[in-house]
Amino acid sequence: MRIFLLALLVISSITVNADSSVECDSAIKLDTKEKTNTHNTLTLGWYRMKHHELLNEDDIPESCSFIQFPIWAKGSFPANEGDNAILDGCVYHSEGKPCENKYSIKVHNCGEYNVYYLNATATQDEAYCFKKDDDDDDCEEQEEDYGKKFHRCHRNHRYVVLVIGSVIIAGVLISMVAIYLWRRKRLAALLKKEMYKAPQENDGPVVVTTNDNLPPKKY
Repeated sequence: MRIFLLALLVISSITVNADSSVECDSAIKLDTKEKTNTHNTLTLGWYRMKHHELLNEDDIPESCSFIQFPIWAKGSFPANEGDNAILDGCVYHSEGKPCENKYSIKVHNCGEYNVYYLNATATQDEAYCFKKDDDDDDCEEQEEDYGKKFHRCHRNHRYVVLVIGSVIIAGVLISMVAIYLWRRKRLAALLKKEMYKAPQENDGPVVVTTNDNLPPKKY
């Protein structure tokens, strides 16, 4: 009974951890194929870009070379799922002035990815620089029957933990049932053996002999 309750507790905790927050569910996906600077038309809210993360260094990659004044995030992203962090969105004008103009950017950790609370840029020449995450190359977007989209990836620890935990719990329960049935069968076999065991003959005279050459005497 205790193991069953423990199994339910583990499954419940995994399910809770797998739930996404409001920030993650409400985040608007930015178009990765759009190469024009349209971030000046954004409305204040949560955003994400598929397989991309906001650049976290002042070394602007070639993927953002089409942006005249790219914006990168200065600071540390939240390390744990559900955590938030406020970073400086630095507008890159030149190497000598890496963060002269900046925006305030709130970052929320969704586990598999981050979402960003962005505001519209001041001009069309400015745009947020999102860098492709190489770790997500093997990810694929799928759609379940109920219409919700999700991502599977080798670094998606929540689903891996859920599957491994379910397998371990199922194995423990199956082992317990198998041991119980085996012990019950073994006990039944022992009882049956004792029930049909032949009784020993205790009645009759006691035979005593003192010499192998003499006939036995009865008392």
